Amino acid sequence: MLEFDLKDPGEGIWFPYRQSEVDPDDREKIIWKDVNEKENGKFHIRSIEPYIEERLKKESKLTRYEFVLNPKTRAMERVAFTPEKSFDEKMEETQVMFVYAILDWEGVGVKGGSVLEVSDENKKRLARNPEFVRFFDDCQKKLKEQSSEYKEQSEKN
Repeated sequence: MLEFDLKDPGEGIWFPYRQSEVDPDDREKIIWKDVNEKENGKFHIRSIEPYIEERLKKESKLTRYEFVLNPKTRAMERVAFTPEKSFDEKMEETQVMFVYAILDWEGVGVKGGSVLEVSDENKKRLARNPEFVRFFDDCQKKLKEQSSEYKEQSEKN
């Protein structure tokens, strides 16, 4: 029987996992370790930009506006009020973003030797791991650079 993979083939890129650590002398600097795909596995990750755009559209509907007196100018000014989110709400939102962006992985396990199955719960667990978050951020930067280069190329044509 002929079978087709109906997932968008252009969606996401496979990234070999790169281990990292924060430089103890300069807390702003990240030290990346050599890549060994067979030992470290790889992740299929897509850009979070569409997810963030959609979330911002939803949040803009929650924004309310009021006119407030500016004491310096004595003029009424329109002020936007957006509901504040709790830490737990922000953390849940971040985890949902990871579920959206991580499509698949290969060669990934947990300490003790068992294979880490691809699931929403495991994606959320990875979102709480600082080393993985650094890797994920690096992947997002690369995806954004690639997207910018593609847009520049298409605008030239």
